[in-house]
Amino acid sequence: AVVSTQSTGTAKVLSSETQKLFLPVPRETARDTSEKGSQSNATSTPTAQGSTQETAKTESADIFETILNFSGLKTEDFTFWFELLKSLIFPIIYPNVCKKIGLLSQKEHSGFQSGCPYELQVILVNQLNRWFTSNTKIVDYFLCPVVTQSSSSIEESFPNITLLLEILRQATSLPLKYPDVIKKAISIANQIFLTNLDLDNVLGEDLFNYQKFLFEQIQKVVETETGPFEKEHELLGLFINEQVFQGMIEVYGVLRPKTQQLLLNAMINTTTSLLKKSNPNTMLKAKLGAISVRTLLFGFIRSKEKSQAMWDRLRTELEPTFYQPEVFVQLRILLMQMTLLVKEFVYPISEKKAQRKLKNRVDTKPLDTEIPKDPAIAKLALESDDVIVIWLNFVDLLLHINSVKEPSIQESGIQILIDVLDTLLNAEDDVDFKKTSRSEIPFFG
Repeated sequence: AVVSTQSTGTAKVLSSETQKLFLPVPRETARDTSEKGSQSNATSTPTAQGSTQETAKTESADIFETILNFSGLKTEDFTFWFELLKSLIFPIIYPNVCKKIGLLSQKEHSGFQSGCPYELQVILVNQLNRWFTSNTKIVDYFLCPVVTQSSSSIEESFPNITLLLEILRQATSLPLKYPDVIKKAISIANQIFLTNLDLDNVLGEDLFNYQKFLFEQIQKVVETETGPFEKEHELLGLFINEQVFQGMIEVYGVLRPKTQQLLLNAMINTTTSLLKKSNPNTMLKAKLGAISVRTLLFGFIRSKEKSQAMWDRLRTELEPTFYQPEVFVQLRILLMQMTLLVKEFVYPISEKKAQRKLKNRVDTKPLDTEIPKDPAIAKLALESDDVIVIWLNFVDLLLHINSVKEPSIQESGIQILIDVLDTLLNAEDDVDFKKTSRSEIPFFG
């Protein structure tokens, strides 16, 4: 009875008439409507027809959801039911990718060629999210390769991964009116492809191509024109920043080296794309600018990046965003934090002497010792050599500050360097060079 019900439901979902319900309805001109309304043999009003279509559309979506719910009820039966969905439903709602994985003839042109209907994507992504968060065996099913004599490409060898990537691509491209679905799609991408440490053993080098692809999709979410969905866009931006970028920074040390490089590049691309002058989403810049720049710069500190090419790219891409005040604010905060660490390693003085200096000061200018240490940076427990390399590269971010034409921006950048130099020069006055831990001064050495 269950099989019969499912088969009937599948047929209804896939019927050509049902497919038409999800396609955009062409706009009618006033003249067309008038002529139709004047016909004496009209059997129903446009309103009644629209209501009937919406009812049928809702029923089809409900059937689709019922089939998906049933498929995940028993793990041991999941493979059978999902394979049935792949053979009967997915070639209709995702025809192009099904051609790639051999489920549909290249000559076939039926189905939703321009993309799966939004209503069906919402149902499917919600169900995928439930499956992946509740059952690791279902995750294993998607990651399992299919070995056949005709498997000549990565798409055919891993059809479930290829299908999943297309589902995620379309879901992250949904309009901003579907923020929860977009979040779930990003979460799935993060769980399965970005932080899965064992997946490269299965996919090899192709994993990093998939990761790059997904980072690009995530960037497009930020670049999407906000329109009337300002709050939704802001929350999505925060979600990407906190759950993806900051989350991956937390586990940076265990990521594969290529994934680390992809992450740093993705943060550069997403942050600078957000802050560039041509971005029309001014509200999003104001809301996310500061946290995005901090996450980017902190990510580079956490990475202990040794590649000068990567640091040079950071500087090159960040310089066009200097017109944004948030950039200098965050740059100053983190550069001063690194300067305090440099001071500790290069100019060590006793705590007693530091307290005496603070007590006897006569000027009103705040001392560098009054700058509170950032717990997140202190937690990194950076070695002295790492501190010097990071600090020099942070200073280098202001390498071309004298080329900035806007006087106020140039002044802000130069003031950061003045604060850094003041801190180090004050430190030189307070320490006996015979007791320093290094033989050279980093800024001049």
